[in-house]
Amino acid sequence: MADNKKALRAKAKQIIHSQEDQYKIDRDLTIGKDEGDDAFPYEEAPNVRWVVIDKNSGSGYIQISGGGREARIITTGPKESGVEYEEIHEDQACMIFGRSTVLYIRPKKKK
Repeated sequence: MADNKKALRAKAKQIIHSQEDQYKIDRDLTIGKDEGDDAFPYEEAPNVRWVVIDKNSGSGYIQISGGGREARIITTGPKESGVEYEEIHEDQACMIFGRSTVLYIRPKKKK
């Protein structure tokens, strides 16, 4: 898990490399659950701008939908590999199904 977290962080840093004054990377990973009250965690724009996905995390998928755009589904699990990222546009949400692991990039709050 530590290597996966490093890979997610490295990709997140690449995404915001010239925009570090505008965006921040979450400190912790977000991991989906199979059941319970928090079984389907989600984030919405404008609270989140990008999601970095560990494709080799637990079995499940990430769905990005809304905003009049076609839904995107990214499958995760032991047969998948790599790190992928997706932009979260205005009026879109990113929901985790299953045990997928992600790292969010958020806008910095204006002072």
